[in-house]
Amino acid sequence: MQAEVTDLIEEGDRVVGLRVQAADGPREIHADLVIGADGRHSIVRDRAGLRVTNIGAPIDVLWMRLSKKPGDPAQTAGRFNYGRLLVMLDRGDYWQCAFVIRKGGYDAIRGRGLDSFRSELLRLAPLLHDRVAELKDWDDIKLLTVAIDRLEQWWRPAFVHRRCSSCDVAGRWGRDKPGNQDAVATAKHSGRPLAADAEYRRSRRGAKTPHLPDENDPALQVVVQERILGRILGNDEPIKAPWPVRLFNMFPILRRIPARLTAWGFAGARTDTGAPPNEAMARS
Repeated sequence: MQAEVTDLIEEGDRVVGLRVQAADGPREIHADLVIGADGRHSIVRDRAGLRVTNIGAPIDVLWMRLSKKPGDPAQTAGRFNYGRLLVMLDRGDYWQCAFVIRKGGYDAIRGRGLDSFRSELLRLAPLLHDRVAELKDWDDIKLLTVAIDRLEQWWRPAFVHRRCSSCDVAGRWGRDKPGNQDAVATAKHSGRPLAADAEYRRSRRGAKTPHLPDENDPALQVVVQERILGRILGNDEPIKAPWPVRLFNMFPILRRIPARLTAWGFAGARTDTGAPPNEAMARS
């Protein structure tokens, strides 16, 4: 804990550990498997020489926190109208709010002033009328630059890295399904060898295998953002629900389709290591 990775330790073409700067000075940590999950600006990814392909994204996000009060809705809410999108994530005693904007539109929003921005929030979510004043200055509103990218190769011997990222603050916006799928793919091919203390090269075969959900999912995100969000954001007219949404309202059972794709992807990534989850966790 509280250690910053500075480099990889390599023997030939194999990654065998990390060099870190800890509170008590530099240290070396050796491992049978090194996993890179340190965000978009990953040090271990750069040291491993993995190349990133930027797919692009037409949106950015303004991230803020507002208090939650008795009488507020109990569930996470998404509000989409008047060319604006506000997502309110229920964090128990406060709302984590994400205001979606066109890419590069932050300066224009800030130029109109904080009062104008508060008014835009209230237009979408009138229930916030008694707490938008909690946004006292622009320091209370964080810009998250959204990017969708993918590694052309996500592995080296004894090293794997998550294949794509969605924003510059890891874990704070969007879903982490690609990271979860990478973990499943890794577990399928390296869980048994690691648990049995076998040669790690057995898992290398799995890292070479294309993993359908991740290969398609980033591109699908871009298509959705460009064709739906990109066209609607900034249009100040009231929005009529598109026909797929109306269809979901008419036939609720259809809602399982996007929910399943969001959770598992196209191929349904699931572990098959053969060990009960608690046992596998204990061994790891």
